[in-house]
Amino acid sequence: MNYFVSGFLLLFCVILIFLSNVKLARRNAADVRVVWYLFSLSGSLAFVLSFWAESSGVVDKQGEFHGTFGEVLSFLLHAVTDVNAGVLICVAISFLIMAPQIFCYVLSGLSGCASAPIFMSWTLSFLVWGSVKSLSFASGVILVVPTYAYFSDWSGVTGSSVHAMSFLSVMLMAIAFWVLVLYRGLFRFPDRARNLLPKTVQKIVFGTNDWLTRNT
Repeated sequence: MNYFVSGFLLLFCVILIFLSNVKLARRNAADVRVVWYLFSLSGSLAFVLSFWAESSGVVDKQGEFHGTFGEVLSFLLHAVTDVNAGVLICVAISFLIMAPQIFCYVLSGLSGCASAPIFMSWTLSFLVWGSVKSLSFASGVILVVPTYAYFSDWSGVTGSSVHAMSFLSVMLMAIAFWVLVLYRGLFRFPDRARNLLPKTVQKIVFGTNDWLTRNT
């Protein structure tokens, strides 16, 4: 990927972040503050730990980790920047909470004993915020560590690698903010969708629910 294409994509992600911030600020300003705080926190921790690790010899100029502290720091670095694992853990926990309740609703509904699933809103919130936390935390670390390594003359760290990591960091932040935009819009979607659905479909949906809960 040449500098022109990557620069254009970087600008595009910055614009996405700006638009998402504007949209969230209208009704959910706290969301914007929380995400930027997580990003700032992870970046600050990454800088402090990088400085401490280098000055204490836990990490050398080749980026190699040494000793017990080095192993712990290496594990934490990989854990924080492994966005896929963080999101998958949130998905797995959410599935274990939501799926049994949905299956129970359908199966117990066959005898008319269904009841509405509980904790669905909380579980969705956990899934969204867990994913956003993973994205924003990884973004801060991915931006700061390579930049610190570059200005500290660590071996193998080039301007190109810092540029690539900066683009990845901005992209993760754009995804984090737009996950929240979609999440907040989801709460207003049912009312809008209800008005768009034909009355026949609405009758089928509500009629099915009445049948599944007929003995409740």
